[in-house]
Amino acid sequence: MSVHSADKSVGYGLLNELLEEHKRLHRRGDFLIFPQLRLRWNPSNPRDFRSNLPDLGFGRLIPPNDRLYIQGGAKHKRPVLPLMSGLPLPMTVLHSFDVRNAFAVAAKQASDQVKAAIKNGAVPQDEVISWVISIGPYFIVKNFGPFNQAELDTRGHRPNPSGDAGVTEAIEETLEQNRIQILEPIYLIGTPVAATAVVEFLQNGRRLYISNNVIGEHLCDEYYYPYYDALNTCKTHVSFLFQLHYCAGPFSHIPGTVLFKIFGTPL
Repeated sequence: MSVHSADKSVGYGLLNELLEEHKRLHRRGDFLIFPQLRLRWNPSNPRDFRSNLPDLGFGRLIPPNDRLYIQGGAKHKRPVLPLMSGLPLPMTVLHSFDVRNAFAVAAKQASDQVKAAIKNGAVPQDEVISWVISIGPYFIVKNFGPFNQAELDTRGHRPNPSGDAGVTEAIEETLEQNRIQILEPIYLIGTPVAATAVVEFLQNGRRLYISNNVIGEHLCDEYYYPYYDALNTCKTHVSFLFQLHYCAGPFSHIPGTVLFKIFGTPL
């Protein structure tokens, strides 16, 4: 991937690689990654074909019927260029209205994805659900819910055929420029703080399985779902190595001296 590319599909690959490397640090079965996870908006109505598609879903298929339960998801949008081409510090990109607007629109879409997940029984309704929202190589972890029934029935984003915000919505967002704020910490993929944020996101999401009554022999079976909290620190550092390794190629203009100072030898 080149950070100069505005191709959204390329960004999916980078985001998926980030989570795949974290997944390899867990034992088999701790969670699966579901690309383009289709969640029906109204699963109780067979004639309602509307769906929401998180770019990535993270969860488990619970035996004996392999029912899907998830612990979180991810929504990705293309980078804001040329601002992000030089990989500026995360907080500085939020000075741009275009970046804040991109996060705000993506968050509206992610909110609908969480609501659809609740309606499908994939996550509990009475819990806070975390979602990764990425714009190019930058991401936040945003919390949604709990939703009351009225909120759950309201669809916040109605996509046009391209899957992006329509012209009317874009105009409305522009008029609200001064009111758009991103309060969550923002991270750049390939940094230690980003690796730590992903580890915490994955660990915190595991509580949803218990809240959703996914408990018993299958949850406790060491073969399927082991997890050792004492390894968190080690996992954080190792995941950072993986992330930086895979980002060093795409973001090849990162000075080699930076990599040398971190690792003692170039990757």
